Amino acid sequence: MKVKTFSLAVALIIAGAACSPAQDTPATVQAGVAATLTALLTATPADMPTPTPTYTPVPVATPTPQPTLSPTPLPTSTPTPTATPLATFTPTRTPTPTPIPSTTPVPYLTYNQLLYKWYIRYPSDWTVTQQTLPQLSVVFKPPQGFAELRVTTYKGFGKNYDTQSWYQASLQTFQAMGDSVLATKATSVSSRPAFEVQRQALGTFTKVTLVFVEGLDAYWVEATSASENWAVWRPILESLVYTFGFSTTAGATTTIPTATPSSLPVAPICSPAIESQIDGTFEGWTGDTVFKLTNGQVWQQAEYAYTYHYAYRPRVTIFSASGGCKMQVEGVSTSIRVRRLG
Repeated sequence: MKVKTFSLAVALIIAGAACSPAQDTPATVQAGVAATLTALLTATPADMPTPTPTYTPVPVATPTPQPTLSPTPLPTSTPTPTATPLATFTPTRTPTPTPIPSTTPVPYLTYNQLLYKWYIRYPSDWTVTQQTLPQLSVVFKPPQGFAELRVTTYKGFGKNYDTQSWYQASLQTFQAMGDSVLATKATSVSSRPAFEVQRQALGTFTKVTLVFVEGLDAYWVEATSASENWAVWRPILESLVYTFGFSTTAGATTTIPTATPSSLPVAPICSPAIESQIDGTFEGWTGDTVFKLTNGQVWQQAEYAYTYHYAYRPRVTIFSASGGCKMQVEGVSTSIRVRRLG
């Protein structure tokens, strides 16, 4: 404690000397120091002034705020969207008129050619047109489908031909036109000898032609349809060509044999109904699908429609409906209009 007091006194003396006015003499300074020392040495601890400690506040370091770490969210697994199939665009198609003769009987009319004294029967709903150049032709056509009945008169050709030579000349003409002759046979028309020629024109049309000579004139009486529909049209067309005849008096109906609708077949190809099976795999129809049956017949879709149904050798029924034929397939709720190809 004394050492500390002494040190403090010396410090005070030095401080006091440093702070004395400049005019103090050394003697004065020494006297002052001596007095101060004496006072310090004789002073009791109680007399000593208690120094007030000076505290310099130490700045407390402010902690740097740390950024709050937000947990990074794990990527959410986005389920792969299921592709929605685009709606299939089916172009609207105008259905082609089904080239099938009507199964509804219609009255038959008789066409009389007054100049050449011949006649022929035809359904009353068929149209009739006459062409005079280069030869006289009368053409009959049904209201729907492609088919045609035509009588052509070659005036004066009988001077140079008889029926046999006219038949040979006609064959040469057909071949020169590019037609393929499919079959020929000798026949008769209105009790006159004639030849029947079945041919295919340009691979597209099938024709049956009666070739003969009467007096001074030669004739072609022929029926035509698209080859793909020949099996359907053939019964009625062949019947019509054989209704051709000659009258002794122009237009005299008394010499014309009676022909009623019942005597002319109207393609009863699916009446009564046909029962069979698809020959092999069936996958529905798409617009012009061909169906081969186990009975050997071949049919084709005759109206625009689409359906899918898989089956092996399903049973089918083909029946008469609305002027044509329809096919019902086992397991399919809808029927489809069809035409026979073979």
